Amino acid sequence: GMDFNHSFATYCIAKKVSPQFIVESGVWKGHSTWLFEQACPLADIICIDPRPDFRQYTSNQASYRTEDFGMIDWSFVEPD
Repeated sequence: GMDFNHSFATYCIAKKVSPQFIVESGVWKGHSTWLFEQACPLADIICIDPRPDFRQYTSNQASYRTEDFGMIDWSFVEPD
């Protein structure tokens, strides 16, 4: 998980960049998912984690995948 300094930096960068689409690889307890959700409330968030049993926070804004990153069909993502 992230400590305070990494959490603060992640939040500030995400807020400044304001991406439309975020891919989080490795969710663990869900802390960074929550940060992205707060910093970028309009972003589509895809969370990839093969072990969802550790997750303590589940976002209604994010979609969750358990398959390997390379096995996901990313054709639904529209390029800029």
